[in-house]
Amino acid sequence: MGSIRIPGLPEAGPAAEPWPPLPDNDDEHTVRLDEMFARRLDTGFSSGVRALLHAPETGVAAQSGEAALEAIAGALPALDELKERTLAQAVGPRQRRILEPLIETRLDWAAGTLGRLAARATVEVDDASIADRIAGLQQDASSSWHDPAYLRQLGRTTVEELRHQGERRGRDPAETDARVRGGLSDLYAGAVEAAIDQDDLAGASGLYDHARPVIAPERQATLDRRFVQAREAALYATSTATWRASRSSRRDRPAPRSSRNVPPG
Repeated sequence: MGSIRIPGLPEAGPAAEPWPPLPDNDDEHTVRLDEMFARRLDTGFSSGVRALLHAPETGVAAQSGEAALEAIAGALPALDELKERTLAQAVGPRQRRILEPLIETRLDWAAGTLGRLAARATVEVDDASIADRIAGLQQDASSSWHDPAYLRQLGRTTVEELRHQGERRGRDPAETDARVRGGLSDLYAGAVEAAIDQDDLAGASGLYDHARPVIAPERQATLDRRFVQAREAALYATSTATWRASRSSRRDRPAPRSSRNVPPG
């Protein structure tokens, strides 16, 4: 279709070309500025990561056990949020291209650190659980010292718990055996002490004779002293009771009558 001429106006020329896109300014000065700004953002991101993981009181590494596991779970979304907030500060695609791999390197390091902290916290939680379990078994033994069958069951459970803990921790078998012997020693020694505390020296002595092979020498020495003290206390109590009974008997006995006061028959 031809153009329409309008009298008095010049003939219209061809349509102008659109503005070309602004070139990516790759001059050395601009590139260095972008690199400098990206590294500044990376430094801030790194500081945020260190604070999240290693702040003296609030960092994940400062926590232990269940508190550490909860902190680790909260750290993952916090790191993602910190990443997005940092990337949003980048000006232009080149700064973002420079910044993203730096941030990913920091995140890889943070993930490794969190993994190690999670492993440590899991061990702490497991150790605390086993300690509570063993303490409960020892309390049961102290209250059931007169029931040999139940004591044997408590002893077997103690052995199983400590052996499984040793396997989970990857302990040397000799160390695990030592811990098992210590757990059995504490369980039976505590039961003997409970019997002594209840003044049943005969029952305590019988249990001690039965359990002596599994009680550690240092606990045996303590129990031997406890028996000596308990027997001395029992002997003193018996002697005191006998003396008091004798005095009471003499007081209650009627006095002999004098022959001078007896009237003639």
